[in-house]
Amino acid sequence: MHEVLWEGLQGLGLKPFVSKPEHRLATVNTIAVPEGVDWAALTRHAMDKYSLEIAGGLGPSAGKVWRIGVMGYNARPQNIELVIAAFRDGLKQQGKL
Repeated sequence: MHEVLWEGLQGLGLKPFVSKPEHRLATVNTIAVPEGVDWAALTRHAMDKYSLEIAGGLGPSAGKVWRIGVMGYNARPQNIELVIAAFRDGLKQQGKL
């Protein structure tokens, strides 16, 4: 399901924070926050409209990444589609799509 997630996110112009695929985790996906995007506003919008929690970065990656867990219940097609829809909507809201 993480491959489906990345296909959808890349279709929105989003990129992985970790450049080399072999160094990425399938269970915790880190997405680089694009220049000019308010990462916190997007996460708030996802929670308010979709009841979807998108985590931000920690420590040195705070404000630079979003984190999406793809495991257990979250590793279902409809949940991945919801995440992609929340990103699409949040980016549109900020005029980035």
